[in-house]
Amino acid sequence: MPLLADLVDLLDLGHDERAQLFLVTDVFPGASLADELARQGPPRWQRLRSLMVRACQIVHLSHEHGMIRQDLSTSSLYPVRDKNDPGTLKVVSPGLLVASGGRVWSCADPNAALRLARYAAPEQISTGVIDRRTDVYALGVILYECLTGRVPFVDPRPAHVLAAHLITRPRRFLRPCGAGSPPSSRPSSCAPSPSRPTIAGPR
Repeated sequence: MPLLADLVDLLDLGHDERAQLFLVTDVFPGASLADELARQGPPRWQRLRSLMVRACQIVHLSHEHGMIRQDLSTSSLYPVRDKNDPGTLKVVSPGLLVASGGRVWSCADPNAALRLARYAAPEQISTGVIDRRTDVYALGVILYECLTGRVPFVDPRPAHVLAAHLITRPRRFLRPCGAGSPPSSRPSSCAPSPSRPTIAGPR
């Protein structure tokens, strides 16, 4: 399966002296998609489309093998420079082997709580159970972030971000603004427009 090459090999895992989980993976050059967004702003649509198609293919392959990634974000996607394929990337995400009934989601690391909250799916928040929809929602958040230069909900308090996923509609934007320039230099017509909070309906 050629897409397996886009998954980072997990060589070892364990806990350090502070009881923090660590993973040992193969080494590859480059920055994460989050790093690229911070440095260059939204990518051009042609490249973004290729990256998102590949990310969806990788996640689908994981789902076919019973694995939910459950912590996808722009920080876990690493574009790999390849002149023959602009959509090549690596996914740095341990994933969870999940039975068909789902698995309770939790975050034991307070330092990671805010990052995970930004990409958390509504059912992940309200019921604590994850399934394939969890990854699909996270991919939607990643696409929104890559188009606008920001995640849908921004707040230093993880609880407020989680609540926003349940009751607030994300800001609308007029058109994809991935011109390769930082968000601050985009024309005002590309800026997200505010919207009123609404109760989120079923997805």
